[in-house]
Amino acid sequence: MLGFLIEGVTLPRVLLAIIIGYLGYLYYKNFHYPRHVGPLKTIPGPSNELLLTIKFIYARATGVPEKFYKDLHTKYGPICHSGLGLVAISDPEAAKLIYSSYKFEKEYRFEYCIENVQNIFSTCDKKYHSIRKRMISLAFNWKSVIQLESHAAIHCVDNTIFAINEVLDNGNTQVDVYDLFHRSIGDVISDLVIGRCFNSLKKPNFPATKLSVCAPAFRLSEV
Repeated sequence: MLGFLIEGVTLPRVLLAIIIGYLGYLYYKNFHYPRHVGPLKTIPGPSNELLLTIKFIYARATGVPEKFYKDLHTKYGPICHSGLGLVAISDPEAAKLIYSSYKFEKEYRFEYCIENVQNIFSTCDKKYHSIRKRMISLAFNWKSVIQLESHAAIHCVDNTIFAINEVLDNGNTQVDVYDLFHRSIGDVISDLVIGRCFNSLKKPNFPATKLSVCAPAFRLSEV
């Protein structure tokens, strides 16, 4: 109680000061720092990050975010601030650089790509990528790939194109790419290992159970 006997210091004023200080901290962390202090400060964009964030939220709420981004990129270029401490990118090369390397931090939704299965292409874990790369590098070195090229061209490319065209010619508007992917791998493996190709891509009714012999290779191809 003695703390509140100091002249001019009351509980409401202390609480107000705490609230103002906390709001100031949030403003600095989420709006001022990303735009004017942090590593993204050199990226072009409106100087008022808070106002930009309000415009961004309004565009999302009204259902016209594409216009918001179009106007933003037209004015500030292919890479610019877009509010909420984020950067909008419309440059394909820059996007490819970011998503093809584990060195750039990804948002949590990126982890759920490709059926939420971590593989050598989607992983952001450097150790995981290094281990998987060593596992398959012996089988898929430059010399081996050259030797397998003719088989892959026939079974993975030519026959896959044939299967897709056949599906479309039958009046279908959808193609089960995942099934074709497994069939093409099965054809290549059966030709190389067994010595006789399944030709499952050319046989729509080919029993999927026969492809089970290639299951270990399927799992490796999804690594």
